[in-house]
Amino acid sequence: MELLPAIANFFKITVDKLMGIPDIETEQKAHEAFDALRRASLKQNMDTNEVVSLLPEIRRNYMRSSEAWRLWCEGNDRCFSDQDILPEVRLTAEAYLAVHPLDPHVLQTMAYIEDEEHIQSFLNKYSTVFDTLQRTLLYTRYLRRNDKEKLEPERQYRFFNAVATLLQPSVLKGLESDDKNENAAVKFQIRLLDIIRDNGNDNIPDCWVDDRLTLGIQDASISLRNGQTEEAIDKLNAVASLLEETMKITQLQTLGTSCRWLDKMIWNAEETWFRKSNNPDEHEERAVYINTSMDGMTTCYLIFPSTYYNQITNMKGKEVLQTHPGFQTVVDRVKAFIVKRP
Repeated sequence: MELLPAIANFFKITVDKLMGIPDIETEQKAHEAFDALRRASLKQNMDTNEVVSLLPEIRRNYMRSSEAWRLWCEGNDRCFSDQDILPEVRLTAEAYLAVHPLDPHVLQTMAYIEDEEHIQSFLNKYSTVFDTLQRTLLYTRYLRRNDKEKLEPERQYRFFNAVATLLQPSVLKGLESDDKNENAAVKFQIRLLDIIRDNGNDNIPDCWVDDRLTLGIQDASISLRNGQTEEAIDKLNAVASLLEETMKITQLQTLGTSCRWLDKMIWNAEETWFRKSNNPDEHEERAVYINTSMDGMTTCYLIFPSTYYNQITNMKGKEVLQTHPGFQTVVDRVKAFIVKRP
């Protein structure tokens, strides 16, 4: 039994595969292992020995599991950056990248948690400098060859990422900012989306739903702090209407981009149930999953109504609205979309 991991490694298969365990059983065991890791990492008084004991099994057996992405996408950074756990995480990252080369989630996680002593060697081994990234090389290749068919999806993905980058608050204002600078950033991002979107004033869901909802709430907060109470209520009602249309989505459907330069980019949306905090013991919340894929790359996000409920009920200046009947109406509208199940 002690030799099984070594034998499996020699044949480059999992121990479960070596022992003839069916894939469905392996997937269930993988699910249980990732849940156990998540529970251990969530504990306030984390037991490092518990985490360290879980990672070798995951590394040996579940790198090809359909849930292997959970290692890098469930907010385990606090746990993984612990100096007693980090050596096991390094080995796990190496094993994962051997199966999933240049996976961006692993690279992003390790770039964040790795210590100063090891960060440069990791980047030298697993990443490239900006101008030699695969997507950049392919874009240049198709452009110089005048290959319009292959260039178009690359062009659209590059254009979308450029806009998405500008919609990230930290890109505009860094980590430190006063109210004046924050308000200017919000107004810029709203104007940018109005320019990008051909039908910028409607409440039809498109690939920008999350940005539109969040910016709408932030814009209402600005109006509120400027003494424009009714204008703030109108903006919050617009947010509730857009959320309402979005949460009507149940079956798989295609969303538009509302942008003439992205008209061939395919985005899908469908109803899903997911644990918002990635806590294995938390109830699932009904959400809308929005995603697009191109040549192995997937861009996706989830619309959780509770996210916007929390943003509205905690926005700056809300104290002025506590007695306004219109505000409570908006809060109730948004709250009604929050549905959870065990």
